[in-house]
Amino acid sequence: MRKSVAVAMGVILAAGMVLTAVLPYVKMEFASSAHYTEQDTREYEYYTPDLLKKIPKFQKIMSLIIAISVVRRRLYLVYSSTAQPIPARFATT
Repeated sequence: MRKSVAVAMGVILAAGMVLTAVLPYVKMEFASSAHYTEQDTREYEYYTPDLLKKIPKFQKIMSLIIAISVVRRRLYLVYSSTAQPIPARFATT
């Protein structure tokens, strides 16, 4: 009797663990719509096609543009501070 109870409890415990692991994917499969972000890793991996995962993100593009503009401004400031004045004979009036 005790062995059958222990086996039954083990089966129930194993079934509960499997159900706990599978339930989020079952919910995602039957969901009528999905609202998720890239930080929601399970949903992001499940719903997002590989093609969309490979597209550069807007934030990365904007940070690259800002970095380029900062470098250009620094180069301009360095160039303008080291530029020699135009000699008077070549200056236009």
